[in-house]
Amino acid sequence: MAEAYLGRGSVYGELLSFPEAYKDINSALSLKPMLADAYFNRGFLNYLTRDYDNALKDFNRYLNLKPGDADAYLARSNTLSKLNLLDLADKDLETYLSFNPADASDYAPEVQ
Repeated sequence: MAEAYLGRGSVYGELLSFPEAYKDINSALSLKPMLADAYFNRGFLNYLTRDYDNALKDFNRYLNLKPGDADAYLARSNTLSKLNLLDLADKDLETYLSFNPADASDYAPEVQ
């Protein structure tokens, strides 16, 4: 049941129906508090609605449950940047790049 709420909440989020998305994702978490993907999705909703403090909390919860997810480090890095916590944002970006070394060229200056 929790996964169904998460799925529907994710669709609502994609449709930019934020109140419905929050309601369903929160319902999923009330049924299954360790549902990691719900924290990531709610963190993304918070980011989209510019609630960066709560986005950071949700991305932190997600990474506590799934520390091997490179994309979550990138999402948290973006959030930390919005909060002007640039040193921490850089650290998360470095962690993301350590998972995806081919992407590092996107951030390196061009050499002539």
